[in-house]
Amino acid sequence: MFGVLLLHSLFSTDLEMREFAEYLESQGLRTSTPLLPGHGTDPSDLENYTYQNWIDAADSALKKLNSECQVTFVVGQVTSAALALSIASSHPELLGIVILSGILTLTRKQNIIKHALRFFPNILPWASEKSELNYSENTLTLMKSVKTYSKVPKKSIIEADYLLTSTRKKLKQINQPVYIMYSSLSKNVDQRNFQILLNEVNSPKKKILSIGRGEGLMTLDEGRYIVFREAASFFWSCIDLYQM
Repeated sequence: MFGVLLLHSLFSTDLEMREFAEYLESQGLRTSTPLLPGHGTDPSDLENYTYQNWIDAADSALKKLNSECQVTFVVGQVTSAALALSIASSHPELLGIVILSGILTLTRKQNIIKHALRFFPNILPWASEKSELNYSENTLTLMKSVKTYSKVPKKSIIEADYLLTSTRKKLKQINQPVYIMYSSLSKNVDQRNFQILLNEVNSPKKKILSIGRGEGLMTLDEGRYIVFREAASFFWSCIDLYQM
């Protein structure tokens, strides 16, 4: 049996990976979609957790999947790309990594907000309603079903930034094949992130694909079926090489 750990983005829920998991299961792959600590309940619960708690939760889920499967992969989306890369750096047995619109560095606007956090109230808006105007009706329906937090504590934004910074230092330790997919239309992810991954991850096998559709979470957006097919093909190509 071959397994895939699917990590949802920060301040979202495991539901963003539901359709992706169903597709991979239909292709003969076992999946695990853990809910990260402090997520899926109330934003105030995030106050009780640090970025290390999120890493530990992802690590525990991977260890459980490893106990059930011959080989495993990990997928990270947007902020959870840092989680996927972080645990990959300490789990060389992973056969491959898929990164979907992964964030390792903030945009200029995001950095300005981060440095000005002390001037804001404790709970800050996270999901922008204005950005929803750029999504299709079908995508909006899917995104609303995921129950992403619309507001999060300042502490959680700081912890998310700690996660990105700590992961960046671990990239040279990653030797597994990496497949990076991103939407060229996204305005919320700095395009420099993908070049950082290509340049700093130590894997001899790196692949990148720009999907010119959608600008939300890739597992929910218009181009999601391309993502599903590409990821499954990547997993099976790695498995074929492993079995040779």
